[in-house]
Amino acid sequence: MIDGRLFDKLEAIGRLVRRKSLPFGGIQLVISGDFFQLPPVPDKSHKFKMPSVFAFDAESWPRCIKTVILLTHVFRQRDQAFIDILAAMRIGKLSDEQNKTLHALQRTINYSDGVEPCHL
Repeated sequence: MIDGRLFDKLEAIGRLVRRKSLPFGGIQLVISGDFFQLPPVPDKSHKFKMPSVFAFDAESWPRCIKTVILLTHVFRQRDQAFIDILAAMRIGKLSDEQNKTLHALQRTINYSDGVEPCHL
């Protein structure tokens, strides 16, 4: 995901290069992404550390993005209970019942290489 400050800078460059006051100088944008992902990784090489800003929190975002299409149909899973668990997990709000369902799947796995997985 692009950092919001970079989004603002690219938008300003678009207006400058195209010599037009339209957002991004009139360049058509098609933006896609999963906005539930982790925030952009900050650049640690800069002297002044600034927290990352999501692209949708950029100052120029409301001027540039007029149409949003939210994809809601799940194609990869068919089991509705599993779909519901994934949706709840995505926003960090699993019900007690969903937690029980996941914990019921817990099992011991023996790896032949001796490397044990970590538990998060």
